[in-house]
Amino acid sequence: MQISNSSVKRSASSFEDPIQRQNIPMLNEFHPCIQDSVENIIDVIVNDNYGYRAIATLLGMGEESWSLVNNHLHKQMTS
Repeated sequence: MQISNSSVKRSASSFEDPIQRQNIPMLNEFHPCIQDSVENIIDVIVNDNYGYRAIATLLGMGEESWSLVNNHLHKQMTS
């Protein structure tokens, strides 16, 4: 009996390159139980808006679009 590669199901983590995971900066700062879930770490300017900056960057809007995220969240919370 032959098993073709297409019939073998792999988990998402089996496709990841272990060397690539080691190249994520500051990954060791996270608890070991969630390190496999971390895909990227964004280093943003630290000020009162860093949370909005991180969200804007992760959404692909760019760090300087933080005010759009802030305004949208404010509208959602007040409507």
